[in-house]
Amino acid sequence: MDAPGPFFFLVRDGVVPPELLTPLLARLPPERFVRTSVRDGEGFDSQRWPVARDAALARVLAQRFAEPEVAPALVEVEAAAGDAPRLRSLMRRAAARWAAAAGGNPALFQQWWRDATADDLAVFAEPPWPVRAAWVVLNLCSAYHAAADGLYAFHVQRGLPGPSAEAVVQLVEQALADGCLDVAGLVAAASELVVDEAMS
Repeated sequence: MDAPGPFFFLVRDGVVPPELLTPLLARLPPERFVRTSVRDGEGFDSQRWPVARDAALARVLAQRFAEPEVAPALVEVEAAAGDAPRLRSLMRRAAARWAAAAGGNPALFQQWWRDATADDLAVFAEPPWPVRAAWVVLNLCSAYHAAADGLYAFHVQRGLPGPSAEAVVQLVEQALADGCLDVAGLVAAASELVVDEAMS
């Protein structure tokens, strides 16, 4: 059985050994996709690995990073949780900060983000964030936004995780590279989320 959510990619790419997931997978129900109310009823979710769990795991991972820019971002995404338009605004601003940190310019950013606001573009005139902090915050915001936006029919038809899982993978890979998390700790954190959900 395929590993769900971000573990689909992490197992596929050899980051997480599949045998390490056996206890976690045993706790999960069979896969079943259900329609949700997001996007006027066109969104979907997985009952095996709900997209909200990606956002929760992104939060847990982001808390592992010591950069001072991360903590305020955690407060912002939690305050906007479930509000896709508001989270898109946060994600767009985070993307601007990452682009500025990576040496990008406002004109190029506007090509990527047609709905960029004057406040987004003003980021490029500010002192840039450290690249790693900007990358972590961007993927945190992306995970929350994609979870609020739900899965699309494309994902359901192919049995694939959505963009929220891909954002979590970026955070996992950064945390592993930085040494602030190991694979066993990742699986333990995901298992704890599953247990907490079952008890709530």
